[in-house]
Amino acid sequence: RRGTAGFAWGLGLFIFFSDYFSPLFSGPIARPLTDRRRISREMLAYLLDSGSAPVAALIPASAWAVYVAGLLKGYGPIDSIQAGVAVYTRAIPYDLYGWLAMLLAGAVAFGVVPLFGPMRRAERRAREEGKVLRDGATPMMGEELSGIDPIPGKRTSLVLYLVVPVLIILAVAVGTLVATGTARILAAFLAAVLYQAVAMSLGGHLKSVDDGMELAVRGIKGVFPAIVILALAYSINGVSKSLGADAYIVSVTRGWMRAEAVPAVTFLTAACISFFTGTSWGTYAILTPFVMPIVMGMTGGVVNAGVLATVGALVGGALFGDHASPVSDTTCLSSFGAGSDHMDHVSTQLPYALVAAGLSAAIFAVVGVATL
Repeated sequence: RRGTAGFAWGLGLFIFFSDYFSPLFSGPIARPLTDRRRISREMLAYLLDSGSAPVAALIPASAWAVYVAGLLKGYGPIDSIQAGVAVYTRAIPYDLYGWLAMLLAGAVAFGVVPLFGPMRRAERRAREEGKVLRDGATPMMGEELSGIDPIPGKRTSLVLYLVVPVLIILAVAVGTLVATGTARILAAFLAAVLYQAVAMSLGGHLKSVDDGMELAVRGIKGVFPAIVILALAYSINGVSKSLGADAYIVSVTRGWMRAEAVPAVTFLTAACISFFTGTSWGTYAILTPFVMPIVMGMTGGVVNAGVLATVGALVGGALFGDHASPVSDTTCLSSFGAGSDHMDHVSTQLPYALVAAGLSAAIFAVVGVATL
């Protein structure tokens, strides 16, 4: 069980270039293995989620680095995107939440850190009763997907129907990331689907055109619950922004900000905004114009350890909401990839996210005193 959970966690480290692609890719591969080992869907969703955004933000070659670098441009000596990426890269060691969230999930997967809270109950249920989902759960994956079986007597090929599609997805996603700066996830999956349709037809796994259409319709029905939840999450995001929740949080902290408190307050403010709005990139856009002038003024326009710690606090704080919020898109996609009930995933993951966030805030309080 520990090896299987560790494998699910490790897949997220392997797919480092996109937080959206990671759970969609890793979930269908790991889910049959974790189900066989009686690992709860809640645990799988937590491992997928912790290997998506927290990992992507730690990679300087990802879209996260380029986006934040663009926001940093114009502050002090950061006069170009390249200079912004350099600052982001130097700030990666200070992305404490990203490191702690990723490593804590790995420690939980391998049994180094004991289970606690709702996750402990979920794992006990799966291990002792064989129920990877609780009674009455509503998994974000429709029953149509789990009910698709090979034709009796037909041999399937691991290479043709798993390895080759995976290579196609990786080639298109990584290739477009290198060529355009953005991983074309939809194009990658469409290319794999077209390949699968041709391969299954030639291999005799589709009896007729009608059989192929029926299979396609069942697949669409299977992913429909995730589409609805994700659409509703985006709606809640829009309502939260319209109500001015982000501006209110910024206004509350503006009056009592002190130099040594900047990293810790930046982290906590970013965590609150991102949790209630469900967006990390939106949080970066909101807080960067507020935080960077303050910290640059305190350091005399020099990019020192205090500035790097503040950038790391901003990145990590916004990651918390992306990782833990029920209205975050990557949280929804992790529930879908694992085939988990969405709110079960949120409730079991939140205690671990809060532990990582609490440790990060405490360390930032010390770092702020030492560097500013």
